[in-house]
Amino acid sequence: MLLVLDFIAINYVVHGLFLVIIGALGYMPIRNYISGLLFHMNPLIAKGSMITIDNYKGEIKQMLPQGMVISTESGQSFFKYVAIDKSGFSITSKDTGNYRHTIYLNTDVTKAKLLDFLFTNPILNFKEPPTVRETELPSVLKLQYTLEEGGNDEDFLAFLAEHNITTTLTFNKES
Repeated sequence: MLLVLDFIAINYVVHGLFLVIIGALGYMPIRNYISGLLFHMNPLIAKGSMITIDNYKGEIKQMLPQGMVISTESGQSFFKYVAIDKSGFSITSKDTGNYRHTIYLNTDVTKAKLLDFLFTNPILNFKEPPTVRETELPSVLKLQYTLEEGGNDEDFLAFLAEHNITTTLTFNKES
């Protein structure tokens, strides 16, 4: 900041105008770059994810500093991050096909014992380990998990039912 002020102090009219012009020209690329940083924080947006932006649907091929390259049916398209912010987007899937699921468990088993118990199930993906959180009700736990490729929810729910753990998809305080 002191360097900028020293630069302006040399000739405040010319150098001040010069910095205003540079700021005006550099504003959009800076804004676009910051939007890109925010996009990179989203774990769903990665190379190989299927994304829909406006009427374009395709796979993310590259994540660049000023935008992303998407491979669509009609070829590759470049989208600036600011344009994606304005139009909105939706992620259809990631290339792995693994999705994070959330269910509520009705059980008297403690959180630690449940995690130990879940470790014995081979269809859970432990690269994205399951998380168990306690809810307001003492016998209801919230489980978030990811299945291995090829695993299905019916098998996992049957595994839980065999061990007398009932499941629901929603959390209801009255029950």
